[in-house]
Amino acid sequence: MRATRVYTLVAGLVLVAAGLAGLLPPLVSPPLFRFDNVRVDFLYGDVAGVLPANIVRSVLHLVLGLWALVAAWRSYAAARVYSRWAAGLFGVLALMGSFTATSTAFGLMPLYGSNVWLHGAIALLGALFGFGYSPRRPADGYIDY
Repeated sequence: MRATRVYTLVAGLVLVAAGLAGLLPPLVSPPLFRFDNVRVDFLYGDVAGVLPANIVRSVLHLVLGLWALVAAWRSYAAARVYSRWAAGLFGVLALMGSFTATSTAFGLMPLYGSNVWLHGAIALLGALFGFGYSPRRPADGYIDY
């Protein structure tokens, strides 16, 4: 299995775990820092005391994680497409979470705190495996699709 597919598989597992954890009320504690401009407050809190979340962020992570798992399962090309999209999308989310004016995605979901690090890591690795990393073709012509 190529490294791009491994990245996509791991990113998918992490995102599905974060999304599912945000949907389980016993794992969502009251938020340490409450932002008044988060308008969607259903399941709003810190997942396992670390990741600020609400229903919108949890569903977004779940959907993007499932997309990653399907892409990793299908082919190298699908994993590479996912990696490129992840680099752009999670890069924007990490930048939005870094600035106070956009740290709640205009009131829809919390992007601040540990989410900046999670989104930034997924974006950087997505850029590496989606755009930068390209393994050489083996001499025998075998390609792992």
